[in-house]
Amino acid sequence: MGETPGAYLASLKACRTFCYQQGSISLLDKLLKAGTFTADPEDDHCVVINSAGLAITRQPANGAPSQAPDHLMRLFALNDILRRAGPRLLMGPVQDSSIIEEAKQAYVVSPVSSLVVLETQQDYDRFGITGSKNSLQNASLKSKGAVPEPQEWALIILVVGLLLYARFVSTPTLKTQA
Repeated sequence: MGETPGAYLASLKACRTFCYQQGSISLLDKLLKAGTFTADPEDDHCVVINSAGLAITRQPANGAPSQAPDHLMRLFALNDILRRAGPRLLMGPVQDSSIIEEAKQAYVVSPVSSLVVLETQQDYDRFGITGSKNSLQNASLKSKGAVPEPQEWALIILVVGLLLYARFVSTPTLKTQA
């Protein structure tokens, strides 16, 4: 096993089906002798995202609107869905309405939910698709924490580089001999 787990192991770990910790043989020996094993401190209000090395905690808003970006709530919801559905995902569709409602409210694609994206509002009306009033809705560039996609960054850097090149590098002129 290398530093990065394969896609299969990573998905099993994300679903909390297969829990493991990477380390040295001496660390394993120490843990076995002490009879201790690591466990993520997850519950209904806290999820751990091991690949990012962080934990997200959801706290009641107490009536005040949250100042946190939408994508943190989406990350929390997706990881909470994976935690709660866990090994049941391997046995077939999960029919837990509270898990499905959480995915619907957070507006995330997960193993228990999907999203439909159409071009215009008329398309939604034509097919009778209505949005939930209590969801985070679509992520947009206007929301906090939104950044351009990697390909957009590449295009921005390319254009700025070309402009700087054209501005500061003079093109050599050809001299003709008479």
